Amino acid sequence: MTNQTIIPRPASLWLIAQFELRKALSGTRGLIGLGAFILCWLVLLIYPIGSAANWLSQPGFIDMVRAFTEGQANEILSWKVPEMAMFWVLALYLFPLSVLMVSADMFATDRQQGTLRFLLQRASRHEIFWGRLLGHLILQTLLIALAIAATLLMAMLRQADTLAAGLQQALWVLPALVINALPYLALMALLSVVCRSSRMSILWAIIILLLGGLVIQLLTYNLPILSFMTDIIPGSQLSAMINTKGAGVLGHILIPVIQSLLLLAAGAIIFWRKRL
Repeated sequence: MTNQTIIPRPASLWLIAQFELRKALSGTRGLIGLGAFILCWLVLLIYPIGSAANWLSQPGFIDMVRAFTEGQANEILSWKVPEMAMFWVLALYLFPLSVLMVSADMFATDRQQGTLRFLLQRASRHEIFWGRLLGHLILQTLLIALAIAATLLMAMLRQADTLAAGLQQALWVLPALVINALPYLALMALLSVVCRSSRMSILWAIIILLLGGLVIQLLTYNLPILSFMTDIIPGSQLSAMINTKGAGVLGHILIPVIQSLLLLAAGAIIFWRKRL
């Protein structure tokens, strides 16, 4: 049976990924989401990112930040392109939110409407699962690359000779942000398989990330022996990633990679066994 194929066919994966991209970037819902993304980053580019050079060029502001952070922000303050430094801080926290919004309906609606049964006549469950995941991963990579390109353009308009340094930083920032978004993408794939709607997927994601994180913080505070549990919730490495630069931005990717593998394994197994 086709729907029992264990090894996904590359051609099928790519076709499904392309379909997900077209669905996300076309139609009313996709265009509204893309417009909201562009508007959000336009506001960020004009205000905090665009003003970064002015702030970081003032010694008094830098001294205040260093004093407030007790010297823990020295790396981020030494980035050669201030706009990229501000973008890095904002993107670490905003792109996971983008994943939650865009990828919440990876499977839920199609499962409720019976569309997946139709697709199973032409592709295996693994091809559908990994193909859709690939499509959403490509989409998030394109969105991150678009935001980086806009930030570099903003930096060039301020000072043209920042392009080389900005591109050098972007080569590290792009893969770091994509890997940082992976656990959230894996979480939404899992929740979209389990939940009945995209709204429920988002709700459970918020509960897991906020309430789950709070519970683990309380446990580790009272029982330090359980400190390893802080790495269970996606995003546990974000605060450590902020104060990095250059190749150092990839210094904390092991945690999100392991989180992604575990969540994806759980999602793939449940999708394989779940009645569609």
